[in-house]
Amino acid sequence: MTEHDGFEAWFASMVERYGDRLVGFAQTYTQNWDDAQDIAQEVFLRLLRTRRQRPEASISPGWLYQVAHRLCIDWCRKRRRSASLALRSAECPPMQAGLPDLSLQELLDQLPACDRECLWLLYYEDLSIAEIGLLLDLTPEAVRMRLHRARTHLRALWEEGSHATVR
Repeated sequence: MTEHDGFEAWFASMVERYGDRLVGFAQTYTQNWDDAQDIAQEVFLRLLRTRRQRPEASISPGWLYQVAHRLCIDWCRKRRRSASLALRSAECPPMQAGLPDLSLQELLDQLPACDRECLWLLYYEDLSIAEIGLLLDLTPEAVRMRLHRARTHLRALWEEGSHATVR
C-alpha cells in the first residue's frame, strides 16, 4: 500500500464517518439540505487542502465542526446580504391557523440558528457542554444559557402548536 492509498483510505473514512453528521449540523443553519451538503463538501475540501499542506497536522472531529461552523456563519451573512424580503417570504411561508400539529423539525426550524446548533450538538451529536463550548468558542455557562433559552422557546412553540389544534 502506497502513501497515496493510505491517504485516500483515511480521507474516505473521514467522509464516511462525518459526512452525514456535518450535513445535519449545517442544516441547522441553512434549513436547506442542498446548501448544507455544499457546506459539508467545502469542509472536506478544506480538510484535503490542510492535510496536503501540513501532513503532520492533527485533524480532529472538533476541527471539522469548527470549519463547518465558520462556513455556516459565512453562509448566513451572504444570505442576509443577498436575500430580499420577497425571497424570504417565499421560502418561509407564514404559519397558518388551523393546520395540524407541527412536527418537531418545523418547531426547531423556528428557533434562532445559534439555539438550533446547540441543541443539535447536544442531542444529535451527543457532545458535552464543554465540547460544544470549544467548538463554538463559548464558555460552558454561555452554552447552558443557550440550551436553556432554546428549550424554553421550543416548549413555548410546542404548547402554542398543541393549543392551536385544540381550539
